[in-house]
Amino acid sequence: IMPLHPDLLFSLSLPDSPSPYSLRVFATLVANRCQVINALLSTGMQEAQTGVINIYEAPSLAAFIRLLQYIAADFVKLETIDDAVQMLELGNLYSLSDLIKLCEGSLLRLVNPDTVFALLCYAENYHLELLRSTCYSLLLRSGPAILAKVLSDSPGAENVCLDISSYSSSEGTDNADEQQLSALPEEVRLAFAAFAKENLHIYKNELPSASDAL
Repeated sequence: IMPLHPDLLFSLSLPDSPSPYSLRVFATLVANRCQVINALLSTGMQEAQTGVINIYEAPSLAAFIRLLQYIAADFVKLETIDDAVQMLELGNLYSLSDLIKLCEGSLLRLVNPDTVFALLCYAENYHLELLRSTCYSLLLRSGPAILAKVLSDSPGAENVCLDISSYSSSEGTDNADEQQLSALPEEVRLAFAAFAKENLHIYKNELPSASDAL
């Protein structure tokens, strides 16, 4: 039977707050939906004895409240890249695989030429395979200048030989694209170069627009 009053306290250390912020919830509700929290509340653990769980890695108060909403209702609304990335952090911290998939789905809807470089980094950092392949596909449609930039700026990528002489694209590239590409971590550019080597032939023909592919 669930108690009449919340019986578990989360003490949050937040980046923009000098003192912890407290949130009270029902222990039974969150423990049943989250195995990590359930383990913390197991017999013999300090958290089980004190009824307090200290959180030192919450990206923001809003993100942690969204996490609790997700645990309670199996749903959370993510409108921006920051919303989804903050929930990804918490999803990984608490081993919530369904939440991670939900975040990836939200990020997929936000892939476009302006966001693709940032989202590719998140895809690599959080091992989001579908988001990674979607970003790769959009970059390959950007044209030979992007591919040449990948190879020329990535030590070790000289072994990834691409024939881009017959490659054509309706989408152009500019200096801003090349600057963003150069700013990508080395391992991200090398991974993209390897993907391009294996898949460039698929993108030589006309493809659907980015919105159609998502």
